[in-house]
Amino acid sequence: MAVTIGNFAAINDSEVDAESPITESLVTRLRDNAYWVNEGTNKTTETTATKYLKPDGSGGIEWGDTSSLGVSGTKGGGNLSSSSLSPTSIAKETNKILLLKVHNFSTATDSIDMLIDSSDDSYSMMPANGGNYYNGTMPSSYALLITGFYIRVDSGNYEFYETDSNTLKYMYIWL
Repeated sequence: MAVTIGNFAAINDSEVDAESPITESLVTRLRDNAYWVNEGTNKTTETTATKYLKPDGSGGIEWGDTSSLGVSGTKGGGNLSSSSLSPTSIAKETNKILLLKVHNFSTATDSIDMLIDSSDDSYSMMPANGGNYYNGTMPSSYALLITGFYIRVDSGNYEFYETDSNTLKYMYIWL
């Protein structure tokens, strides 16, 4: 059965006394408080509505903000830009995976599936027509990946544009 963790709740000294009974309330607070303690610091100002614990990438845990969990702005789409002067831009989110799909409606077989790991800007890409698999690291200046499709990372954004004279559509979601 799933257990809902409550907010941090104080345990009075009188409940720790050797003569005090072990109650369900005390055991529940011990369990819930363990969740809200990180690296020996009480997080009594945090609540399950505003923060969550996540891996820190070094074998420990750290506090995450629920505003980065995909509440808003984590998916979208539209026409892919055809100019490097006004590229399609997707705001980079910390330590997430971006799934990007680009589709050419004039030739139904031309599409791209791309995963970008924002923790290190690495990517993997596969054209849906069975072409070559690509992987690498997002460059800081535009690089041509496949015919007419350019990418880069700039100022905390992933930027894309195409020069293949087709109207390409794209959609993305942060995972």
